[in-house]
Amino acid sequence: ITDVVPPLQGGIPLSPGANQTFTCSWNWTGYSGKNVTIVVKTQEGYSANSSPVLLKALTITDVLFNTLDMDHFVVTVQNPTWLNFTITTMNLTVEGGSPLNITDYVVPSLPRMLTPDTNLTYMCEWSWTADQGKNVTITIVTLEGYTTSYTRKIPSV
Repeated sequence: ITDVVPPLQGGIPLSPGANQTFTCSWNWTGYSGKNVTIVVKTQEGYSANSSPVLLKALTITDVLFNTLDMDHFVVTVQNPTWLNFTITTMNLTVEGGSPLNITDYVVPSLPRMLTPDTNLTYMCEWSWTADQGKNVTITIVTLEGYTTSYTRKIPSV
């Protein structure tokens, strides 16, 4: 990463026992849901590693099916960050099938902003009778370019 504040050109003197905070600009959207290790190196050849850090923007915390209502299911999305995200699209894919855009069949309607450290629950309209016992993957996409998915088995009644 080269876009760092304060700039690293010329080095940053660091006294023993002192701390220095750096702000690093890096588009990590392609790494969401993956673990990364942060490595800091000195001009003298020393290095320090962080423990692996899980990068996540949004998380689908649950997908629930009610066997008394086989035309709907519920999706809960959590924003564990300090960023605002605008959820724009929701798709579902039944194993062995093609993605189905259900954006127009969710309440509350999309697009919808999800503010920092909050969650939102969606009621989704989709008849799942014919797909009982199969895995379904719910995928959510944001205006900011983030994607999250959750796979769950559809119950058999």
